Amino acid sequence: VKAIFVGNGYPWHGVPEILTLLQQYPQIQLLLVGHYPNLPPSDQVQVLGELPPDQLQTLYTQCEFGIGSFRLDLIGLTQASPLKTREYLQAGLPILVHYRDSAADIPELAPYVFNHATDPAALDRLLASLPTHNRSQLQTLTQTHLSWTAQLGPVLEKIQNFYQ
Repeated sequence: VKAIFVGNGYPWHGVPEILTLLQQYPQIQLLLVGHYPNLPPSDQVQVLGELPPDQLQTLYTQCEFGIGSFRLDLIGLTQASPLKTREYLQAGLPILVHYRDSAADIPELAPYVFNHATDPAALDRLLASLPTHNRSQLQTLTQTHLSWTAQLGPVLEKIQNFYQ
């Protein structure tokens, strides 16, 4: 099973905590994208460094799920809507997070958001969901609910109606 994490090496990404969690799941191979030079060597982690967007899209097709930040509490957040998790969802990847991701507020997307902060068995549940996971269905749901058109369309429509 392949997972991906994309970041820039910031402490609030919680990469050490992610690695500690994944040690309990030897079947998971982590593709770690970004600047992470001081990590201990691990057969379970492939550090890829910084990559351009087109290469990220290719990597997403090789993975079963994406991992969001695990230490947003370091910057005072318990809820967030990071672009990285939006990218994972758009690529059809369910997400493992350690905060309340607002995608879970959308009933159609909630089954694809696994919050380890509130559910210690979240990763087990995510792994159990993979055999029946439909990547293209999640991509369609994400486009319907999280695209710029979906998010800003109603606002733009109201503005247009106001000036007509």
